[in-house]
Amino acid sequence: MKRTIVATILPLLLSPLKIYAVDVESPASPSRIVDSHHHYLDLGGNNFSSWLGGLFGEFAYTAEDYTADVVEPLAESNITLSGSIHVEILPDTPFGGVEEAAWVQSLVDDGRAPNLRAIIGSCDLGDAENVEKCLSQMVVASPAVQGIRWILDYVGPFNGNSATHVNAARKDIDYLRGGPDG
Repeated sequence: MKRTIVATILPLLLSPLKIYAVDVESPASPSRIVDSHHHYLDLGGNNFSSWLGGLFGEFAYTAEDYTADVVEPLAESNITLSGSIHVEILPDTPFGGVEEAAWVQSLVDDGRAPNLRAIIGSCDLGDAENVEKCLSQMVVASPAVQGIRWILDYVGPFNGNSATHVNAARKDIDYLRGGPDG
């Protein structure tokens, strides 16, 4: 009898936890997994996340790095990566999410990311002037776009000690409670 198990492990990059859906015959012998949250990035080679580049410099985590860090070790353990999902890397221009989706799609088209099954993109859902155009252009940029992540964690101005997510800190707006002054 097959069943799905969800397990958390420490991340390779940028996330407090990675979550893997595992199809298994038994808990002791996984045969396939789907990596439901990873990031490809090339901060020196792309302009859609200059804000993040300001924090990390010209850091890159490429599809080839992912293959070496994730796909190959799994294969050595007789586990097949059935698919993976790229989650946006905090693009910082009105159409940065479109540029990021196109860039990730180019990795797939070039054969560099053969396991990619979906992209969770970014679009500033609070930007009434551009949101519709951003969303429509994103799905044209890549058929792999399956959703949007717009981080709302905000408990006051980001100061390194609050639970406010660094992405929410960029605009310093509490979307859930009515704007910058609550």
